[in-house]
Amino acid sequence: YGMFNHIMRMNTVTVTEPTTPAVQMVSATLTLQDNIGVNFLVIPDESLLADEGAYVQFTYKGTEGEKLYLSGAATSVKDDVTRYIFTQPVAAKEMSEQITFRFFNGDGEEVRLFALDSDKNVVDLGTSMIYSVARFIKSAEDGNGTDALAALAPKVASYGAYAMAYFGYEPKAVDAEYADVITGNIEGEITAETLAAYTPEKSDPVMDGETVLFKAKSISLTLKYKTILNVTFTGSDAANYTFSMGDETLKATKSGSNYVVKITDIAAKDLDETFTITATNGEKTYTITLSALSYARNVLNSYADNPEKVDLCNLVKALFEYNRAADEYF
Repeated sequence: YGMFNHIMRMNTVTVTEPTTPAVQMVSATLTLQDNIGVNFLVIPDESLLADEGAYVQFTYKGTEGEKLYLSGAATSVKDDVTRYIFTQPVAAKEMSEQITFRFFNGDGEEVRLFALDSDKNVVDLGTSMIYSVARFIKSAEDGNGTDALAALAPKVASYGAYAMAYFGYEPKAVDAEYADVITGNIEGEITAETLAAYTPEKSDPVMDGETVLFKAKSISLTLKYKTILNVTFTGSDAANYTFSMGDETLKATKSGSNYVVKITDIAAKDLDETFTITATNGEKTYTITLSALSYARNVLNSYADNPEKVDLCNLVKALFEYNRAADEYF
């Protein structure tokens, strides 16, 4: 799971013969796994496959990225043809940012890009391909995909729009033609009660009279390139506790007098998945069971009537709808 596909479709067709070396742009996919990312699937010609120095470079948010070598690219095979995959991670707030894809040979020279139209004619793309999450969403909403994809796309866009509002983000290289697609659209009333099933379940604090020895203090989400669930623990004995989730030992990072445990790699469809963290000092055991949506529930429970927290409340509502749509799609 985790990606949906958009075959490259061109509005203007220039029929030429591809020069050598050349790269066929096959499709773009959007991945919604532990991060949001735009994947470019390409088929390089034989001369480039034999070129050990051939590489891809993205320009994103107006800045050139690192060289991504063809030799290290992920691949997929369809109809006995190997497609090479290059991915640009995108934070939710960055969905309207342009991504410029360029391919270079080992001498650092730009390589010609082309696509095939529906009649298998060659479409000359020049030496760069510009794309964005917004452009993908517009294509999906226009029916270039399944009905399920058309239902999911606006929820991805809504999550992006509210993330942009909450973080006060201004795109640095906006894909102006498609930026208006990234708009907020929360359907129905979403309250803390709507998310009651995601209320964290936790042990009673470990106490010594009036002194708190150990307890879970707070939870939060990091919503950047990856979605990370942060659980903060506190108490005078907190330094003596170790943490685990099932058979996995979890690292705790000291933050002041507190300790923070992070659950990473949370896919869009798994924002509602529950995790149980067990903490022990060898004598006492403490547990907390929660999900990424537990944070959304807590936000709405605490701030639903706070006018200064409107952007945050809208963001977690959009996150909830994004998860529901991803569950339906995947």
